[in-house]
Amino acid sequence: MQQTFLQRGIGGRLRVFFAGWGMDENPFADFRSSDSDILLCHDYKSLDFPSSLLEPYDEVRVVAWSLGVWAAAALMAEVPRLAEDAVAFNGTPFPVDEARGIPPAIFQGTLQGLSTAALARFDRRMCGDASSLAQYNLVHPRRSVDSLAEELAWIGRESAVRAVAPRFRRAVVGCRDAIFLRMNQRNAWEDLCPVDEVETAHYDLETLRELVCGEARHG
Repeated sequence: MQQTFLQRGIGGRLRVFFAGWGMDENPFADFRSSDSDILLCHDYKSLDFPSSLLEPYDEVRVVAWSLGVWAAAALMAEVPRLAEDAVAFNGTPFPVDEARGIPPAIFQGTLQGLSTAALARFDRRMCGDASSLAQYNLVHPRRSVDSLAEELAWIGRESAVRAVAPRFRRAVVGCRDAIFLRMNQRNAWEDLCPVDEVETAHYDLETLRELVCGEARHG
């Protein structure tokens, strides 16, 4: 896993943003908060997370998206501060699961068929419409197909054996999500936390910006 500060030097609050598979800092480079530093976690070929990154901060909030929800959930037992105030968006702690995540056949099919053309088709499904896809393509991650395949294979192997301890305050579910289907997300969160539904596809930049950069929650 890589960690990249998108914003640093604000003060005593930190937003830790666990992005989805295949991401780097490019889609989120302009994320800014008026009251918090922002730390981006991405490229899940390990779950190495230095807890020392959190030590300077009085408040830590986690926003996890897509397969980053699993990464955050897997780390919560090892780094308890990540569970202090955590929100999930369009992902679940069970990434390869018939009823609570991405069905295994679809996950394996994505991995085995990954190519430049297949990635373009995935991006269309992820964005949901032509306007969102055009916006995403302007800030597309600068990652190779081989790098994405390595990351997805690692997530598939590791999620099958690593226990998770999900402690999320709420989950935000996109009703038009074609990657983590709405019903599978609801199944996953049923006994874990409250769910809010929004009219978005899997990738929605403005929802992500609001969750990551919005005003801190007090009380």
